[in-house]
Amino acid sequence: MANSIEEALQNALNELLLKEYVIAAELDTSVSEDKPCNYIRKRFNVLHKLAGGDYTYSGKEVYVNKSDFTYKWHYGGGQLEATYTPFRDLLESKIPAAKASLGLDWLEIISADELTESGLALGIKGTTGSLADTWTIKAWKTGDTTVGFKVISKTTVS
Repeated sequence: MANSIEEALQNALNELLLKEYVIAAELDTSVSEDKPCNYIRKRFNVLHKLAGGDYTYSGKEVYVNKSDFTYKWHYGGGQLEATYTPFRDLLESKIPAAKASLGLDWLEIISADELTESGLALGIKGTTGSLADTWTIKAWKTGDTTVGFKVISKTTVS
């Protein structure tokens, strides 16, 4: 429970910084507006990550009650929500088994298409000296909990 507007804003900032998509945030000192019902409107400038991996700035507004110093978030406009990725999640769950099956040292997803339920992965297997084989693997959904895959290219690199 806050004892001042400043403390309420700090609590709101701390809450904002806990969001997985928020990179950084700070109070925009140029925005301060008295609102009806004994509230004041403040704004945070927020750097956040978009679902596609890009970054952007936006503003997040908060209303602080001037009597009891509680705050409420303004939710007008677009809202950021977690992106639902069931196929990618299925692929991620299969990485340990695929690494063991193919004898790979490393395996990571390069891309996953939720519409076609297929994707590409990059595998690495050390060979002799400083050489390594890189494997490009095509994967697709074959059942609710199963994935099929084929190695579509294999290259030795140094």
